[in-house]
Amino acid sequence: MKEILSAESIILNLASKIELKWVAGAEDPKLPLHEVNVSEHATLIGHLNLIHKNIIQVIGKTECDYLNALDEDFRNSTLTQLFTNKTVAIILSENLPVPDLLCEYANKYSIPVLSCKADSNDVVDTARYYLHKLFTKKEIYTVFIWKYWAMVY
Repeated sequence: MKEILSAESIILNLASKIELKWVAGAEDPKLPLHEVNVSEHATLIGHLNLIHKNIIQVIGKTECDYLNALDEDFRNSTLTQLFTNKTVAIILSENLPVPDLLCEYANKYSIPVLSCKADSNDVVDTARYYLHKLFTKKEIYTVFIWKYWAMVY
């Protein structure tokens, strides 16, 4: 199932639970919304993970420490993968300062970086609940329409 998702919709839908602030990057005006094929993702949101390609990547203190400990070439390679793996947004949690390098990549690849005070685990749990609710509701509605159509015809 494909869904349309934007950084702005993430901010609006999570605003009552997590105060997100847009700090860097911008959605590409030629492609402001991202079409997400839910079945292609093991998880839609999670802590920094380049293997499972979360569409929303969360960077907390642990992930930030990991990135800072990498040598420059490997850090640049990691950030390139992060920003080119169909990422819709990156959330920097725990009120961490936004590194200049992260802003550079966000602007270069037109991927929004959002910031919040919440703990990274809380961000993941809250956003996962929102995304699950968003995609499940539409999937159930689609199944209902399909079954109704099959009964009528």
